[in-house]
This record gives sequence, C-alpha cells and structure tokens, in this order.
Amino acid sequence: MTKAKKLIEVAMPIKEISAESVRDKSIRHGHISTLHLWWARRPLPVCRAVIFASLIPDPLDPECPQAFCDAVQDLLTNNPLYAPYPDIPYTSIYDPMPDNLRNRLLMFIGKFSPACQKNMLAGKTTPSKDQVQEGCLIKWESKNDPTVLRLARLLIWVAYNSELRPKATYKDLTAEFDEAYKAITNAETALYHTPNRHLASPEV
Repeated sequence: MTKAKKLIEVAMPIKEISAESVRDKSIRHGHISTLHLWWARRPLPVCRAVIFASLIPDPLDPECPQAFCDAVQDLLTNNPLYAPYPDIPYTSIYDPMPDNLRNRLLMFIGKFSPACQKNMLAGKTTPSKDQVQEGCLIKWESKNDPTVLRLARLLIWVAYNSELRPKATYKDLTAEFDEAYKAITNAETALYHTPNRHLASPEV
C-alpha cells in the first residue's frame, strides 16, 4: 500500500517559522535556554513545526486517509483564524493563497498576524512579538495554550491511527482520542498536585 507524503515533504511556512525563531532567541523569561549556555541551540519554533509536519500527511495527497482529511476540514476549515492569506504578504506581486486543506494546516503551524501582513505589504516593520498570529503552533505563547495543544495532538492522533486503520472514521478516532486525552490529563493533574513527589513510597 502506498502511503501519503508527509506535510514536511511538500510544504512548510518557512518565513513564519524563521520570524518566530528570531524572536525565540531573545526570549529571556521562562525559556529553557536560560538555564545555561547552549552551544548548539535549536529554536523551539523550528523543532515544534518540524515534528508536527513530520507526523501528519499532506491532505492533498491522493493516498491521504479520508479520516485525516475530514479532521482538517472540521477542525481548521471552519476557523477563520487559519484562513490562508488573501494576498501573501512577502511576495512582490498580488498573490492570493488558495483555501485548501494543505494551506489550512500551514496556517495552523504558522501565520503572520493581520497587523504584520498589513505592515509587510506597506514595507513597514512589526515588533517580533506581534509578527506571528496567536493560536499558531509555533507561537511561543502556544506552549501553554490547551486549545492549540489539543488541536495539534488530535490531528496527530487521527493521522497515525487512520494510517493503521484506513476504515476508521474521523468521528470514531475523535471519540477514542477524547477518552485517552482525558485519562492523560487526569494523570498529569494527579502527579502535579502530589505534595512532594520525591518522598519515599512504601515498598510493595
């Protein structure tokens, strides 16, 4: 059976990832890199984008599982936040971006904010923290955003399981994900609320 190409093999929002990676190097509060000097540091936006795009198929590939296409359609197409650019801001001509499932995924990974798009088209600069739109996977603030993280995890879950079980539907896979995600969330909550996780426990 021929498998669909992964999204990373077809397209990536390079400009957006680069912009957020530049910002990533200047973040000082709450960034893991502030623990010590990293000699060969890799920007977190790049890592997050590459891992995500390596785990999901290209929805425009003829071999892409239908359940994954249905997931992208349901989760991203109805959300104006991930609408493709009406005019790609970093090209020199009028360049509208087709509204398809692949481009919706690219906009979920990284998309310039409306203000940044406007400034780029006008030849103006935008502060680094305002360049990438809120709600995108590579945005620094998304690291603790439960909506963005759940969305990414659900897409990965559907991509993986629909490849193993081609006849599984998006609805079935979502129900399985909700059950597993709830169990993981409950386990994490219990762990983080343990008063002292380093106390010795009774031997069984």
